[in-house]
Amino acid sequence: MSESPTPPNLTPKTAARGRFGTLARRVVTGAIFSYTAALTVLFLSMEIAGERFWPLAVLLYLPQHVFLLPLIVLTPAALLTEVSLGAYAMLAISVIIFFWHVPFFPGMAGSPGQYQMKVITNNYAQNHGLRLQPFIDTEDPDIVTLQDAGNQGPAFQRSYPARTVRVEGQFVLVSKLPVTSAALLEWPRWRGAPVAAEFTVNWQGRDVVIYSVHMPTPRSDFAKLRGLGLLKELAGRNRRRSDGMSFGEAMTARAQLARDLAGVFGREKRPFLAMGDFNMPPDGYVHRVIARSLSDCFEQTGRGFGFTFPCDTHNPLTFGGPWLRLDYVLAGPGWRVEECKVEPDRRSKHRAVAATLGLN
Repeated sequence: MSESPTPPNLTPKTAARGRFGTLARRVVTGAIFSYTAALTVLFLSMEIAGERFWPLAVLLYLPQHVFLLPLIVLTPAALLTEVSLGAYAMLAISVIIFFWHVPFFPGMAGSPGQYQMKVITNNYAQNHGLRLQPFIDTEDPDIVTLQDAGNQGPAFQRSYPARTVRVEGQFVLVSKLPVTSAALLEWPRWRGAPVAAEFTVNWQGRDVVIYSVHMPTPRSDFAKLRGLGLLKELAGRNRRRSDGMSFGEAMTARAQLARDLAGVFGREKRPFLAMGDFNMPPDGYVHRVIARSLSDCFEQTGRGFGFTFPCDTHNPLTFGGPWLRLDYVLAGPGWRVEECKVEPDRRSKHRAVAATLGLN
């Protein structure tokens, strides 16, 4: 059977361009659908497995903006090849999936109650000499919890002589309310060190427990992946003498630490707040375990992304701003969240989080 002749008004060159255009359209459409499917599977995996599967743990701490970078290529390619409306819909769905994974909160304020408690929490280390006191003075909280600040107790007592300042290890509490007890949490521990302190204050005639939390930074664990560390991790030969753990084993231990700490909160019968530097992204396994029965105050009433770390970055991917939400105010049962905000512009390593709550 002979080949169909080229239409008289269509030159071989024009026909070749048409075939190339059809092929390019199919390739771009396939790439768009594949990207949307991969993004969906990846984000669901990060939410469900998270830190329990070490490659996902690496991705959790990256600037999540990197997952939108393919759109820089796919969007103009779609315009140039004139893909179908379905392909454009997939591009829009990809953006929607991203904002589901890294949500931008509208800042819905809760209903004000008769009695309110305002709290601030901050990891005070690496503040580059930029003091937290101006934010405290503006917000005028009842409670301030500080982590990595054990040597700052005298300075805060001088700044606030009318308030009670208690120091337990690295943890500092600055309180307008009477402090009836204070102690380091004996369990769980991370490599022998406490990860939280327990302060009890009297508020409206009731004992309220304030847990100041500082979960371990993964910085030293990520250092294990430098150089040939990533290849060694893939080969299962990346244990370090410093702690005897590979990166994957350290992430598994972090997940167990989260379960242990969640157990402490689950057994607490008194009204309580847990606040501090949890060193956990909000979209992984650790956050889901710890916050399962608690109220994440920023999720409920915060506005924006709520990023608190690192605030001294010059990363061009994040336009020089922070990209992780590691610092939280979590409320136990019985609390209603009325407001939550992140300190606006201090270029310390961590920004503070302030919340206003009422107790039913």
